[in-house]
Amino acid sequence: MTDDVPDRYALSFLIGEVVRHDVGAESEMRMVWHWLRQAGLVDEPMERDLGRLIKQVRRGLRDPAVPEKFGRIALQVLERTWTAHRMRNELVHDQWVNVPWNATQIRSMRSATPRQLADLRVCAADL
Repeated sequence: MTDDVPDRYALSFLIGEVVRHDVGAESEMRMVWHWLRQAGLVDEPMERDLGRLIKQVRRGLRDPAVPEKFGRIALQVLERTWTAHRMRNELVHDQWVNVPWNATQIRSMRSATPRQLADLRVCAADL
């Protein structure tokens, strides 16, 4: 994903990838909510926040009218999206800097615990 990006730009590039993929996940989640609404499986207004929207979609997919196999698969995808979105909140809303002695590590200005640039790649891929 970042093979062609100079090391000094990899962090910015990957944060952009995470944000872009999160926006795509939100758009897809809104489509699923509309399908559930058309099927009468959700009746409350659509949440604007993706985290809350995921909870609405989760409730709709647990409805007994949803075929069991489809619901099981959809809920697994939904949980992975939920986890990636929570990770995105941590990765994007924090101030990250490269660790000077290791170009593959980043650390938060709020926390001394380093993370790997690979964590950003995983988050973008999961979204």
